[in-house]
Amino acid sequence: GIINEEEKKLISRHEVTADLSEFIKTASLLLKNGGSFFMVHRPERLAEIINLLIENKLEPKVLKLVYPSVDKNPNLVLIKAVKGAKTFLTVEKPLIVYNERREYTDEILKIYNK
Repeated sequence: GIINEEEKKLISRHEVTADLSEFIKTASLLLKNGGSFFMVHRPERLAEIINLLIENKLEPKVLKLVYPSVDKNPNLVLIKAVKGAKTFLTVEKPLIVYNERREYTDEILKIYNK
């Protein structure tokens, strides 16, 4: 995608200071057993993310795909992983941001508390 010129956004959105494996490894080192790790990322990296999580003893527990609208492909994946947890992954129903009128869906409005 487009590289952001603002340094904080550049660092948070692109792998410029560390790669994905380093972020996940560091998260695992910082968490105690039972600690939760949350990630927002691109769905095209999902297989890599899950492999790295498991490799670093972070068990994927909840996964949710985010779609900009019902007629588009997902553009985000939300993942919760727990350090040292047993295997069991819940795939939640998708989150759709805009309805057919290009307005926020009721679920998004509820998240935004509107």
